[in-house]
This record gives sequence, structure tokens and C-alpha cells, in this order.
Amino acid sequence: MDSGLLNNISNSLCEPIKYPAVSGVDFDAKFEERWTRAYDFMRGKSESLPIREACNQLIHSKIYSPFVVDSLGVMGIYFSSDRKYKSCAYYLQLFKVAEMFLSASEDRKVELEMHIKGTQFSFIRLS
Repeated sequence: MDSGLLNNISNSLCEPIKYPAVSGVDFDAKFEERWTRAYDFMRGKSESLPIREACNQLIHSKIYSPFVVDSLGVMGIYFSSDRKYKSCAYYLQLFKVAEMFLSASEDRKVELEMHIKGTQFSFIRLS
């Protein structure tokens, strides 16, 4: 089934951080309550992922959890689909998720730049 992404950007890449699963985790026993213990967050690596695949991961997420920083709010999202959660979880900064959705809606690559001043955020559209 087609994800609905348009042709110009569906194979463009985004770069979430990929965290490997910890060996020996029982993914069937109350996993939703303890998912943060199932991944090695010290071994995260940037991975190039087609926007189509990243959107599929978000749409079919078994894990979908915000990363919240006190005084700043939601900074990003941890996610992994029902097919991939036993092998890895991904993290994307929230503005990168916005880039991805803007790219899909405009059928062209959109880039944003984030600026932080104290607890205030601003974004500049680069393309």
C-alpha cells in the first residue's frame, strides 16, 4: 500500500538517531510500561532513512513517546513501528518531524533551522 507521499520527496532522506534493542528483553511482557529499558541509549547512531520509511515508522508506531525537557517542553519523539520495535527505536527532534511533514505536503525537501534563546525557540525556513 502506498503511504500517500508524493514522488519528489518519498525517497529523500531524514536522519533519526537509531537505538539498538538490548539483548534478552522480553518484548511481550508489559512492554509498553518498560520500553525505555529495552534499548541501549548509549549506542545511538544517526541513520539515513527515506522519508517514506520514517513516515511509515511514525504511522505504525508501537512506541510513540515524547522527549520532554523541563522548562523547554517537547524536544523530540521516540518511535518504532510494530515491525521494528524488537530490533530498534528511533528518535527525531520535533522540528525535524515538522520538516518531514512539510516536505510531504509540499512534495519537495523543506529544511528548517532551530534557534534557542533561553527557553524560547524560533525556526527559520532555509528551503
